Amino acid sequence: MTIQENRPIEHWNYFLTLEEDIDRLARYLQPTQANFAAYSIEMARILMVAAAEIDVVAKQLCRNIDEKSDAENINQYWEVIVTQFHQITDAVVTLPRFGLSLKPWKQWEPRNSPSWWRAYNKVKHHRHTNFKDANLENCLNAAAGLFVLLLFFYKDLAKEGQLIPDPRLFTAGQPFKVDRLMFGPGTTTYELMPDPQFQSDEIVAPNLRVTEIKAFVPSKHYEISKQFYQDLGFTMASDEEGIAYFHFGDVSFLLQDDCVASLAEHFTMHLLVEDVTAWWNHVQGSGVTSMRGVRMTDMVDQPWRMRDFCLYDPSGVVWRIGQNTD
Repeated sequence: MTIQENRPIEHWNYFLTLEEDIDRLARYLQPTQANFAAYSIEMARILMVAAAEIDVVAKQLCRNIDEKSDAENINQYWEVIVTQFHQITDAVVTLPRFGLSLKPWKQWEPRNSPSWWRAYNKVKHHRHTNFKDANLENCLNAAAGLFVLLLFFYKDLAKEGQLIPDPRLFTAGQPFKVDRLMFGPGTTTYELMPDPQFQSDEIVAPNLRVTEIKAFVPSKHYEISKQFYQDLGFTMASDEEGIAYFHFGDVSFLLQDDCVASLAEHFTMHLLVEDVTAWWNHVQGSGVTSMRGVRMTDMVDQPWRMRDFCLYDPSGVVWRIGQNTD
């Protein structure tokens, strides 16, 4: 048996663990403004852990922006990060479950750190006189500040919906456009929107870049068709509300639990492969023709310089599987 391990998104996992701590805390102390001044040892721990992680991530973000950066404190981070990402100081984080909206970086200015960061330093160095600063308001803002910073740090992964799993309490607002992937991992996407203060008057061409195209393949017998494609070697990544998402490597399609007979019988998919003989042998070896009662043709050299064969799925959908011969 082979176990495959992908490198985890470490700082995101750290934040999610911190969020779990806040979720547990909420069972005993309701996150509401009336309780913002409440403080405890647990909240001191959450505040210091969140702020310490911000320190780690901010250093790395500065070096991502400028590989020569030697920024090592909150004021130096400001010079690098805010210069690159002006939107961070207006970033909004909400906790819909508790009706709260936060702007954790709103007070971040030259030589003026956010109040929760100052509280962190007071609790860290002078806890005997500043223990009351380890309060709920500062805890929530520190965790929200880490959440925002991670969305900038992982902005490419965030845009692709790769920050998995989703947070349970915290959601992002401006400057991020928040959406969800319709198929696939089913996670949230965060797209950093342009800063309107720094947009020019020039007409910018719309982004018409296509990232993927998928067909909705009909099925007369949904369960049978799902098993048929899995027998062929396709991976079923999701199955929700009568739509199953299948992929084989980087190519994919959607199988729907819906079918008009005339549509299925005239529906054709084209699968271009590198080795059509290997695929013909693979289909034969999978046993789908005998197990599912489907038909497969012999390979044919076509006049358009392609060798291919046809495989019919249980609903009559034709898969023309071919290889270029020139």
